Amino acid sequence: MSINSSDYSSLINELVPDDCPCSYCFLKFYLSHCQPDRRMLVQLKCIEKFKWDRSEQNGHNCGWESAVSSWVEQGYAEAFARCYSSLLHVDDIYAHCKEMVKDPGILKRI
Repeated sequence: MSINSSDYSSLINELVPDDCPCSYCFLKFYLSHCQPDRRMLVQLKCIEKFKWDRSEQNGHNCGWESAVSSWVEQGYAEAFARCYSSLLHVDDIYAHCKEMVKDPGILKRI
């Protein structure tokens, strides 16, 4: 699905915080020029939130590799595939994923 440049700029601002201490944000530059699709960007942001949650629970940075593996193994990837909508904010999608994983019956009912 194609996204217009105004919507893409809004998406980048939703995913990359404005309070970055750097005067130049490589991530925003990369996203602006490569323009990966919204679904991929939103899932990466959800995995980042998941990584942050796991790291806080464990008292140390769990790392991206571990977070991505756990995202898939614990059913979050499947939940994301079922609940993703371009109309939802990334925070809402992540909240839905967490609910779906907590209650596996939700996945079977969808």
